[in-house]
Amino acid sequence: MKFLKRKNLADLEQVLYVPVLHWMFVVKHVIRTFLAIFVIISVWFIFSMEKNFDEFMKEFFNLQNFTINNYFFEIVIIWFAIFICQMVYYIFKYQLIKYKVTNKRLIIKKGFFSTEIIEFPLDRIESIYCRQSLSGLLFNYANVVINGVGGKSMVYYMVYKPFALRRRVIEIIEKNKLITVIHGDVPVSVNPDCKIIDKKYLCGNFVKMS
Repeated sequence: MKFLKRKNLADLEQVLYVPVLHWMFVVKHVIRTFLAIFVIISVWFIFSMEKNFDEFMKEFFNLQNFTINNYFFEIVIIWFAIFICQMVYYIFKYQLIKYKVTNKRLIIKKGFFSTEIIEFPLDRIESIYCRQSLSGLLFNYANVVINGVGGKSMVYYMVYKPFALRRRVIEIIEKNKLITVIHGDVPVSVNPDCKIIDKKYLCGNFVKMS
């Protein structure tokens, strides 16, 4: 995965979590195509019993030899070709969508010939929530929506184990806050007689003074 190589990361940046796009991303589009074919077959079965439909097609489209039975095979072949192309397209697209979470930002990469990279700094996040449908509840996937400062948002689409991603992002944010506090400036006392006896107490606002 070239996208996850160290050279694509900033200084002191590490990949801490790699969300996975759920396989239902491909399956749901395949199911839609199957439903479309089922509707076409049902319509053909209904109209094949109606001679008036053949007469309408002959008059409206000027097809002198038209019957629904003659063109049914061609219709099935066309829809089967569309189904195959659609399945290959979404499998290819599934392989090209990459997610990752570092200690500094959230990243989404899409596309091959035309690449789109979306980044979101962790320190600009205001809220994280999951949108989960019924199928998502059954197969453990959801859209994870990240809202940031200024009304900006970012969506991890159809992520496998979405609540694990949400929990991991929150843990990284809290850890970054703790590191910032620990490595912050030493607080200066208003009383010049007070001295810090032990640096190990420098954690948050808890500072032991003499």
